Amino acid sequence: MNHRALTLSVAALTTILVLAVPTSRAVAAEEMSIEKMIATAKTASDHEAIANYYKQQAAEARSKADMHKKMAEQYSMSGIGNQATKTHFHQHCETLVRSYQTQANEFDALAKAHQDMAAKAGK
Repeated sequence: MNHRALTLSVAALTTILVLAVPTSRAVAAEEMSIEKMIATAKTASDHEAIANYYKQQAAEARSKADMHKKMAEQYSMSGIGNQATKTHFHQHCETLVRSYQTQANEFDALAKAHQDMAAKAGK
């Protein structure tokens, strides 16, 4: 029975991760767009648009951090079974939480930098 619970947990995690990751084409198109935005930014509105992009990236990173925090809590609970604790699934999730939180902070810093650039360009 514990093996079945573990199998179901792994299947659920895999499904969540697959659904949470956008397709590579969408990511490539988005990255090309931001690259072009950065390369051509001259006006205050250009920099505001870039700042908004980074704010969105920060929000997405925080959302992923929250998701993995909840998953870590679930893996740490005894209801999942001893196998999940033995495999340290919760530690993997906790590492991802820290990583996504760091990403969010970096995106916030980039957004602020472009907001500052927008303010200077507007003068």
